[in-house]
Amino acid sequence: MLGWAIGVYRIEASEPPLLAVDVPALLAAFPTEDDRYALSKGLKTAARLAVWQTGMGGTDWLNELTQSHQAAQLATNSGYPVVYMVQARVLLPRILDGPPDARKRWLSETHDILLPNWEGQTAIDQGEASKVLPDEWLVVEAWDES
Repeated sequence: MLGWAIGVYRIEASEPPLLAVDVPALLAAFPTEDDRYALSKGLKTAARLAVWQTGMGGTDWLNELTQSHQAAQLATNSGYPVVYMVQARVLLPRILDGPPDARKRWLSETHDILLPNWEGQTAIDQGEASKVLPDEWLVVEAWDES
């Protein structure tokens, strides 16, 4: 199956939640690729807000947000996973009514190994999303399913 499995998470132990002014401020605090990679490895995710599966172009919108400085790509990890940080005010309006290019029912192939926690369908936790502050940073993990 070619595409992406994408999940959105709050960041654990953010009391108050991790806040930064904007993407340039975040990138200034972590100026090199190595710094951003270390940040991505040090983040502990908490509540999952959404999960979905897309086709091959499923991360294009995240890359556009990155290019317009509305998101920060922390690590590519050859797609296992690609890690982004996006503020809730930018991200949540784009996913709450259905994430971009999300498949309602996920695809799998006969040779795929499906673990017990495999959802098989798009899930959005509206209740958890309602607790998120607009300036709170969220983690987006995009896993390459090729």
